[in-house]
Amino acid sequence: MNVLALRLTPEVLDSLARGRSVNRVHMEGRVGSAPEARRVSSTLQATTFRIVTVESWGGPDHPKYHPNVMTVEVLGKDSERAVSFEVGDWVAVDGYLRTEVRGREEDIRIRTYSVKGFDPDGERGV
Repeated sequence: MNVLALRLTPEVLDSLARGRSVNRVHMEGRVGSAPEARRVSSTLQATTFRIVTVESWGGPDHPKYHPNVMTVEVLGKDSERAVSFEVGDWVAVDGYLRTEVRGREEDIRIRTYSVKGFDPDGERGV
């Protein structure tokens, strides 16, 4: 793992927080794990599931694929919608990346308040 060389001083954190950085993610893929709901507080529910996307290269004669799997954490009202997703459903996620460090392990998640199911051959926003 690369060690972060940038010192996260209060000044650096403040400049990042004031909008001099962009942390936005839009992903479309398939639900890779059964959604799990939990209470974060008495008024806030969170639903977590895995989304699978694929990188492809090599052209039509020799296609190669690499699956990418990310954890999605849905907060708020869309958390209730996310609970109904099934493994294999297509979803669109708009959110931001969040890194959590536990000991020596880093976990990068997509945190969102907006997730929608869709039919890739039809209408979006199911």
